[in-house]
Amino acid sequence: MINKKDLIKIYIILFLILIIFSSCSGVLPIPGESEPEINIKQGSNNIPSGIGTYIFEKVVADGDGGITSNYVVFTIENLGTENLIISSVTITGNNFDKTDPISNIVTPSSSTTFTIRFDPLISGKSAIITINNNDADEGAYTFKVLGIAIINETTGSVNFNIIYVSSGSYYVGDNPPGSDNVTLTKGYWIAETEVTYELWYEVNTWATSNGYTFANPGREGNDGTDGAAPTTAKYEPVTWINWRDAMIWCNALSEKRGLTPVYYTNSGFTIPIRSVTNNSSLDTAEGHEDNPYVNWNANGYKLPTEVEWEVATRGADIAKAGGTYGYKYSGSNNIDDVAWYWDNSGGVTHNVGTKNPNQIGIYDMSGNMNEWCWDWCGDYPSTSIDPIGVITGTDRINRGGHWCSAGGGVAETVYSRDYHYPYREDDWMGFRFIRNAD
Repeated sequence: MINKKDLIKIYIILFLILIIFSSCSGVLPIPGESEPEINIKQGSNNIPSGIGTYIFEKVVADGDGGITSNYVVFTIENLGTENLIISSVTITGNNFDKTDPISNIVTPSSSTTFTIRFDPLISGKSAIITINNNDADEGAYTFKVLGIAIINETTGSVNFNIIYVSSGSYYVGDNPPGSDNVTLTKGYWIAETEVTYELWYEVNTWATSNGYTFANPGREGNDGTDGAAPTTAKYEPVTWINWRDAMIWCNALSEKRGLTPVYYTNSGFTIPIRSVTNNSSLDTAEGHEDNPYVNWNANGYKLPTEVEWEVATRGADIAKAGGTYGYKYSGSNNIDDVAWYWDNSGGVTHNVGTKNPNQIGIYDMSGNMNEWCWDWCGDYPSTSIDPIGVITGTDRINRGGHWCSAGGGVAETVYSRDYHYPYREDDWMGFRFIRNAD
């Protein structure tokens, strides 16, 4: 008969045998057992595994100078204590290609890289990346990528970015999700941020020395000095400019950068409009300050139509692909994430780009500044191809919330509309610009 001490010994021996067997077979790891641990980064950002949405950028050279970078480098880290073995990296999607990892074996506390390349002139295309490896806890590491095109442009000493918006069919206004009612047949580039005072002043200074006359000199934020040199607040948006000022400023930026202006005094498109007034009466004669001739095919800068503005603020094709095109605000259903408005602004304008961007990397379209658009105020298009608004009117459209608008209401939503006389200016009125792409 087995006594109690022998029985305890038998139990201990059986337990040790079970531990050794489990450790060798990989069924029951010993606590603290060394093993690989995979982590993926792009730049300094960790990319979680799962078919979520990870947006990366494709960068195009200044102006039309060609592609400088149409690839993104991803880093595979081994945070564990045993070698990480990468058996394969696969990519599923159109217009994408890849390079294999520099090394398939990643030692502890080290890393390797691989590169995703993509069509440099197609935005909004998606692909799924799968990294097969020997991390038993993580398994196959999978994530989605979506491409965004950005051009960095320069005028004088000032840099600014414009972001590509794809052509396609979209719904705008308060139409129900999925009921596309407008079609844009051409893609376009839109400014990443509202026009800063720094950029306004750079172009305005050049323009006034080259035959331009503005109605207003512009102000740095809501409380700067009209027309003064930029200060440390230069990244706040320009304010106290009217629709006329914004329109000819776009012409000035075009001419300063050697592009073809959009707005003219004559139907032959040979004399750009370069002078506007602050007269508090409309002048809608053809070719005059409130009704210029428009060369829609020019490659210069212009005000967005309100449909172009709304498609961009909703996130365009990338938001549609990700199921977020119906967000209430530009890039979020939470206004505080993406907009400066009365409840959080402290009663002042803020530097552009300090809230979160929307799905295609555009900032402040639900707050900070109300933005001028091209269109006369009229019925919103119910069904249309490349709509440009009604032919004539008394007020020009403004879109987006602003630093002193009441939060949580209609003013900051992606479908909110406002309108004012083209000679109206205020400390919450600003703009951003677009230019043709396709």
